[in-house]
Amino acid sequence: MNAVHVAIIEARFAEPLLCGRKLIESRFARRRRPPFGRVLPGDQIYFKASGGEIIGRSLVTRVREFDDLTPPKVDALRRRYNRAILAPRPYWQARRDCRYGILIWLAEFTRDTVSPEIPRQYGSGWLSLSRMGSATASCRLSPPPSPRRHRGRPVSAAHSSGGTSAPANRTRKK
Repeated sequence: MNAVHVAIIEARFAEPLLCGRKLIESRFARRRRPPFGRVLPGDQIYFKASGGEIIGRSLVTRVREFDDLTPPKVDALRRRYNRAILAPRPYWQARRDCRYGILIWLAEFTRDTVSPEIPRQYGSGWLSLSRMGSATASCRLSPPPSPRRHRGRPVSAAHSSGGTSAPANRTRKK
């Protein structure tokens, strides 16, 4: 069964996808994390603008993963694949120290605003879903608890447990 993924992207990178010029999605990280080890040819990727809506989806045709990257190897990937990735130089500079990387070849990009239900990500740039639209075991589907309120105002995390705002190992001065 092919998986469904959601890639959160910066809105400024949506245009090359919409025009069909971006043919490879790239993700790099210092530690092994999704989508590394999760994407296979035949999977579908929905692209969502950060803080925005789904802009479309694409079929995965090929995947290459790297787990031993060095700055020279990242530079070599930029030289070889950036015509299809279309990332600006600062993108590559910020990823020179990454150890893990994945290149995902895209085909049949379709503008689409209908997608599986997507839980809020809180900073995560990738979500792997099952065929039915529920999150896989590695992703939390349940939303975070709603913030506690005191007299109509949000209560800070330090106060939400009922404790004081001072750290537990600290004592008050008299």
